[in-house]
Order: sequence, then C-alpha cells, then structure tokens
Amino acid sequence: MKISRGEFKGRTLATPKNATTRPTTHMLRQAVFNMCQHICEGARFLDLFAGSGAMGIEALSLGVETCTFVENDPQCIKCIKANLALLELNQNGTVIFGDVLATMKQLAKQGKPFDLIYADPPYHTKKDPDLPMSARVVKLIDMLAENASLLSPEGILFVEDGIKLDPAELELQFLTLKNVRTFGSAILHQFVARV
Repeated sequence: MKISRGEFKGRTLATPKNATTRPTTHMLRQAVFNMCQHICEGARFLDLFAGSGAMGIEALSLGVETCTFVENDPQCIKCIKANLALLELNQNGTVIFGDVLATMKQLAKQGKPFDLIYADPPYHTKKDPDLPMSARVVKLIDMLAENASLLSPEGILFVEDGIKLDPAELELQFLTLKNVRTFGSAILHQFVARV
C-alpha cells in the first residue's frame, strides 16, 4: 500500500498479514482527504480500528500534527509501529493497543479534542441476520454522543461501513450526517460537529 499524497507520497507501507484486516482503498482515502484537507494542517487525528495505520499516516503526510492510532489486533499494532518508524514519525504518533470503545472513554477524559476522527470498524453486512443496523457503528456513535469532548467544535467524523447507516437509528445529538458516498463495498459517512 502506498501513501497517495503529501510529504510521504509514494512511500510504501507495510500491511498486516491477517485475513481480518481490510485495507481502506486508495480511492476512498483520496475522497476522505479531499473532504478534510482544509483542516489537516496542525490538526489532531484519531484513527479508530486503525489496521495498518494507513489513514492516520496519510493524514500525517498532509500536515496533521499528531495522530492517535487505536487497534486491538497485536499484528496490526506491530505494523503501525513499523510504519511510523519507517517514516520517522514516532514523535507524531501515539499507538494504543486495546478496545476501541473503552479507549474512547479514556481519551475523552483527557480533555484534548480531535479535529478529525476516522473509524473503520469490521464491516456489518446484510449477511449478518442477528445484528440490527451496523451494531458496531451504533455503539461507536453512541459512545461519541456520551463523550462529546472527543471531537472539536468544528471537527469531522468519518465512518466507513459496509451498509448505509440510517440516521433515524442513531443518537446523533451533537453530530449532523453531512455526506454519504459509496466506494465498491465500502460506504463512507461524513459527520460534522454541530456548532
């Protein structure tokens, strides 16, 4: 996987060698940063379910000041650390191994909001009959609603999932669903903080 733009454009990143990790496509990464490049410079980025860390590292390549990577797979954690070391970005990245929802609570207590949050949980698909509409994403949005201090007042939240979310089923409170775009099997939801 290559970084598509910014200071480290063209550099190749390591990816975890496990079947559970699904890298975010080049086209989707391009779309995300087209939508938020105006606030990247000096921003704080939170990469949830970080996988290889490609999203956060691309953000750092575009001028984000710091990125916090949260992941619960040990292979992915090793991969993120290796990628940060390769690009000499250790001072700009914080890597947290643990449960995403529990970590979000801890980060909220620190009182340092993020300007950009990217969440790419394991996809819910229509083949999962036991789960209501993307239960993982609902929990994630609910957690953000309970810990509103995680996102800065003008921040942007991106959620990647396998199905389109129904805003009526989400406790958005301080968020507005601004945009929904489809990229193959991935659906990108863009939320903005209500000022």
